[in-house]
Amino acid sequence: MEELIGILEGWLNRLVESVETLDQKITDVTKLTAEGFAEADLVRTIGTEAITAADRQLEGMVDFDE
Repeated sequence: MEELIGILEGWLNRLVESVETLDQKITDVTKLTAEGFAEADLVRTIGTEAITAADRQLEGMVDFDE
């Protein structure tokens, strides 16, 4: 009986370690995903600002009303 309890405790300990590892990996992926979205938002903002600046320059160079 004690041997069976020891085997079960070993399995349970390995299961707990696996769950902890999986939890850490999920945390890491979640963090990377959040960082990725923040970077994508920054790139989108910079791109929008660049397009706006280019439009303003173009408006100053070309008279579209003619």
